[in-house]
Amino acid sequence: MKELTTRQAVILLTITQISTKIHRMPAVLSQEFANNGWIYLMLSLIPDLLILLIVLRISVLTKGRTIYQVLSMKVGKPIAIIYSLIIGLFFLYKITTPFKGIHEFFVSAVFDNLEWKYFSVIFLLLISFMAANGLYRIGRTGEVLSFFILIGFIGVLALAVPTARFSNILPTEIISFKQYSMGGKTLTAWLADFITVLYFVGRVKENKFKLSISISFIISSLAIIFFCITFYSIYDNLSTYPNVAISAITEFSLLSSNLGRIDWILVLFVMAGSVLTTGLYAQFSCESFHEATKFSKKSVAVFLVAFLYIIDNYIFTDSEKFLNFAFIYASWFVLFVNYVLPLMLWIILELVKNKNPKYAYYPYPIRKKSYSELKLKQWNSLTPKQTNKRRLIK
Repeated sequence: MKELTTRQAVILLTITQISTKIHRMPAVLSQEFANNGWIYLMLSLIPDLLILLIVLRISVLTKGRTIYQVLSMKVGKPIAIIYSLIIGLFFLYKITTPFKGIHEFFVSAVFDNLEWKYFSVIFLLLISFMAANGLYRIGRTGEVLSFFILIGFIGVLALAVPTARFSNILPTEIISFKQYSMGGKTLTAWLADFITVLYFVGRVKENKFKLSISISFIISSLAIIFFCITFYSIYDNLSTYPNVAISAITEFSLLSSNLGRIDWILVLFVMAGSVLTTGLYAQFSCESFHEATKFSKKSVAVFLVAFLYIIDNYIFTDSEKFLNFAFIYASWFVLFVNYVLPLMLWIILELVKNKNPKYAYYPYPIRKKSYSELKLKQWNSLTPKQTNKRRLIK
C-alpha cells in the first residue's frame, strides 16, 4: 500500500532540505570556504542532480515496489537485509543533524537556563510516536505545517535582506578540486538530500513524481543558496560564529522597532520543520531496522530514542564533540551511502530487470502451518451443498 501522495513527498523533501541547513551548516560552510560557501553549494548541485536522476531511474526499475522488496525477490533476502541495515544506520545518523540543531536553538537562543536533559525527554517521546507510526501520518502533518513553514522561511528572508550588504560576498574566489573534495567530506552530513527520495521509492503514489521531485529539489536548493548568501552578507567575517543561523539572520532587522523581536514567531514556524524532519528521519530508520530484523516498530522506536538520549546527554555533550565525530569518522560512511550506494543499486537493478524473481517475497512472516490452516478455513466456509459437490467430484 502506498503511504504518500506525490504532493506529500514533495513537501517532505522540501522541508528536510530547508530544516537541515538553517542551524549550524552556514557557519561550518564558512569555516571551509569563508564567504564563498555559496559557490560550493552551487557546484555541489551538479553531482547531486546526477545522483538524483539515478535515484529516479531506480524508481522506474522497481516498478512500484520498495527497494527492499525488489532486492528480496531478485537478489536474495541477505542482500536486502544488508541494504536496510545500511539505510537504517544512515538515517539514525542523519537524525542528529536536526536534533542537535533544535538542541542548540532552545538552549542557546530561546532559554538562558534550560535543563535540556529533562526537556529533551518530552521531545523524544514525540519522536518515538512519529517513528512507530506510518509514513502517511507524517505526510499529512507535513501538508498542514507546510504553509506555516513556508511563511516563516520567506518572512525571515524578507526581514533579513534589507540589513544585508551583498557586497560582502565579493570578491569571489575559484574553488579548487582539492578544496571542493575536502568540503564535500566535511559537509556531507548536511547535503545530499536525494537519499530521502531513495527511501520514497515504492512508497509514493506516483503522479508526475519524477518531474515534481526534480523541480522541487532544484528550487529548494536555490532557496538555501540565497539564504546562505544573505547570511554571509550580514555577518561577513563573523559568519563562523552563529550556531543557529535562522535566528541569527534576523538579529539586526528590528533594532529600531519598539515591538521587540517579533521575528521569533517566524523563526518558530521554521523550527517546526526541524521537529518534523527529526521525526521523519526516525521513521525512516525505524522502518528500515524493522525490515531487517523483524522486530516490532514500537520496540525499534524505543531503542532509537533511548540511543539518541544517551549520545546527546552523555557522549556528545556539546556540539564540538559531535562535529569532530562527524568530520573525522562518520563522513566516510555518509559519503558511501550518498554517492556509492545509489550507483550500486542502479547497476544491480539494471542487471536483473529482465529476470524473473528467484525468491518469493512475503510482506509478513509465514508460519509453517499457515497454508494448511488456510485450506481448512476455506473448506469450513463452504456451504453443505458445495461440500457434497466436492465429495462427488472426488
